[in-house]
Amino acid sequence: MARSGRHANGRVVNAAAGIERASAFTLIEVLVVVSIIALLVAILLPALVAARRQAQASVCLSNQKQIGIGLCGYVLNNKDRYPEHSSLSSVVPRTRWPDYLHRYMRETKVYLCPGLTDRQKQDFKKPFAHTVDPTTGAVTPATRYHGGYGYNFQYLGNSRVKTGGQALPEWAQPFHASVSDIRVPGQTLAVADTRGSRQGDPNREPGQGSAAVYVIDPPLGSRDLGSRGSRSGNDPARDNMWYEGGTEPEEEENVRSRPDDRHIGKVNASFADGHAEAMALNVLDGRHRGGPGDNRYYNGLFDPDRR
Repeated sequence: MARSGRHANGRVVNAAAGIERASAFTLIEVLVVVSIIALLVAILLPALVAARRQAQASVCLSNQKQIGIGLCGYVLNNKDRYPEHSSLSSVVPRTRWPDYLHRYMRETKVYLCPGLTDRQKQDFKKPFAHTVDPTTGAVTPATRYHGGYGYNFQYLGNSRVKTGGQALPEWAQPFHASVSDIRVPGQTLAVADTRGSRQGDPNREPGQGSAAVYVIDPPLGSRDLGSRGSRSGNDPARDNMWYEGGTEPEEEENVRSRPDDRHIGKVNASFADGHAEAMALNVLDGRHRGGPGDNRYYNGLFDPDRR
């Protein structure tokens, strides 16, 4: 009869055949190992997700700093005037504020926020004009994109025009703020993370269908300063509150393209003096003390009473 023995190293030896075989793990041992691995994953995953979000926030803030530098370069080389937010939609290829800044900050990737969701990546991305077909505006394999950042168009540069009715004569021309209009550049928002607009429909996601995804609106439409509202498609006598319309404060949530606090509860923003910082949304909107909101960080004066 063949005999088996066990060496001190735990291997089983068949004495007759001279064959050694390793001891197998028991089911309980396997389950213990799997449980330990699952526990480690559960412990580490939130930390990894938080680290990823922090890294995205840091990259975004660096992007905003470079955008601020590009904006300052544009202003210095364009008679101290700020760019408009976009060309008319009839222009081919369509140009937007990143296209105007590109000459002064040429790295295209800094104009694309790394914190966009998969849905936002589809809705927010716009092609750089210099990377599309110059005749048709069609995208090509060489096309590069910008997205996720909005321009303070009502107070810095608005290409929307309005004529007839009660519109003022100067409203027939695009609005460009000058350096002299921006009295407190270090407290004047230039570009910030944007969430886009719901386009008046509460059932839509903000920015869905590319609604107002390259601008930011102030809490209250500009009235006596800047371009005096969004101007296009509304009655100028009623303030033209936001990019997608709206004339009353209660319409804000559905039509305003506000800054987006997508980075760990903060809005990354660049300012007219070129610096960038992360700020709380309620501070930017003048609501951190329970107020109804004001335009101090938008109007160029850092004055909560001026629109």
